Amino acid sequence: MTPENVTGPVAHHAETPVWWPGWGGLRYADGHAGDLLTLRDDGVTRRHIDDEYLAFARPRTNGGFVAVGARTLYLADEPDGDTRAVATLLDDPAVRMNDGCCDPRGRLLTGSMAYDAAPDAGVLLRLDADLAVTTILPKTSLSNGIAYSPDGRRVYHVDTVAQRIDVFDVVDGELKGRRMLARIPDGEGSPDGLTVAADGTVWVAIWGGSAVHAYAPDGSLIERIELPVPQVSACTFGGDDLGTLFITTSAQDMPADHGTEAGSLFAVTPGGARHAGAALRGLTDAAEPQGLGNTGSENRGLMAHKKTIVITGASDGIGAAAARQLASSGSRLLLVGRSAEKTAAIAQETGAEHLTADFARLDDVRALAEQIAERVGGHGIDVLANNAGGIFGDRTPTVDGFEKTIQVNHLAPFLLTNLLLPQLLKTDAAVVNTSSIGHRIFGHIDVDDLDNRKKYSANKAYGDAKLANVLFTKSLHAKFHALGLSAVAFHPGVVRTNFAAESSSVMRLIYRTPLKHLLTISTDKGGETLRWFIEGTPGETWQSGAYYDERVLTMRVNPQVEDAALAEALWQKSAELVGLDA
Repeated sequence: MTPENVTGPVAHHAETPVWWPGWGGLRYADGHAGDLLTLRDDGVTRRHIDDEYLAFARPRTNGGFVAVGARTLYLADEPDGDTRAVATLLDDPAVRMNDGCCDPRGRLLTGSMAYDAAPDAGVLLRLDADLAVTTILPKTSLSNGIAYSPDGRRVYHVDTVAQRIDVFDVVDGELKGRRMLARIPDGEGSPDGLTVAADGTVWVAIWGGSAVHAYAPDGSLIERIELPVPQVSACTFGGDDLGTLFITTSAQDMPADHGTEAGSLFAVTPGGARHAGAALRGLTDAAEPQGLGNTGSENRGLMAHKKTIVITGASDGIGAAAARQLASSGSRLLLVGRSAEKTAAIAQETGAEHLTADFARLDDVRALAEQIAERVGGHGIDVLANNAGGIFGDRTPTVDGFEKTIQVNHLAPFLLTNLLLPQLLKTDAAVVNTSSIGHRIFGHIDVDDLDNRKKYSANKAYGDAKLANVLFTKSLHAKFHALGLSAVAFHPGVVRTNFAAESSSVMRLIYRTPLKHLLTISTDKGGETLRWFIEGTPGETWQSGAYYDERVLTMRVNPQVEDAALAEALWQKSAELVGLDA
């Protein structure tokens, strides 16, 4: 496996490459020149950004790019647009920024180093959407390559002086449990920039070692690519199939007559490694949200893949309203409704994809899960909004033999969510469950009588089902939050829809008489609340495992909500009823 020299030595200190079709393919930095280089079909073009040093540049998901200079953060609104300085990251002239990436929430992580590589002089910083700066690692010697695993549950980070590639666990978006993945022995070079392939392998440029190393997630060395230059600085996957490994090299501190190809960009196709990934949210511009979309010295998530949002109950009401409001967000919307005609109309209006399923038929739900999994493929689901539901009239059994209210509102979304767990766990997904204040007013669950055979009323059945939504949310958090999944339940307000059309309860008076104009809110307002949870960041906008009254975290809940044993018993019973392993 011999890398091909793509450019010749056009740079002095080539670094931090990234591939993105939106700016024409591959870009990388010529660090000490302060220039951003772009690989074109007819050669390499360059543009000057920072007068001292350009550490890296990365695409923004909604257009443009972000660049980090020696101590300055720059933004551009177009792929070839002008840059503007928006923040100062450091004030010590002896220290400069080095490498960086975006986390799955779009926050920018960037590390620094002293020009003399003094021990503990560097830091690893995080920039949030409002440009607030947080120190993640207070003492590094030479913070270098950093990237996320494909599932977002791990972060790999290089401290070059320490000769280490470290790995962290990602817990609620924070880096925890630092430990060593691998160490480069003294005399064999030093780890520099890195990238992570779709299969989870970690590819590390070896400065002074004339090579790129590939490590398995357990730290074992599984491949070594030799290069004809000593100072190999960074690498990224690119090309139309994201199967080509692009490798940057440097002539920094080498004599003028070094006689090597240092400063060239090389390319090679490793055996079977392919790079792809999940959608990433971006650092926002204070005036106009514009995302960043990368994960470091690699390209995961930078292709045209968008945030994938699945909304059930989307043919009408707040589901349809939220879909309309999300239509311009750039997200990929998959809308699910019972009425094929109505769902198709909303999909056409919003530019979304659509699927139909009747939640009163569990076979429809199983087929729906298969269709969604096929549609999203390896990209996964970023948000599943379980919004389908309703209050019904007299006790009515479904074709599956369950009371209709508990099946449509709870058993069906329980089944759908569980069947889609493989897709949800790929992306640090959020599950948003539309519940109701009715859970507190009417609900009291008996897991041995979910059908309310002993004492049925439409209100009690509805309250139980909405209480089940909240308990399901808490169980999702307890079981899967450590794996990256977040879940929330909320009451959208008493919304003016045809929600209680089939009900004979007193709630019909609110929804289907002139009282609705006094006691309810519009579907658009309810849709705004659903959209707020869908677009929100777990741990920041809302807390996983919690219940909200509209957008307010509230402790006014049914007492059964705090019964962990009941939540687990409900999970076990629900799994049994729908035919899942608990």
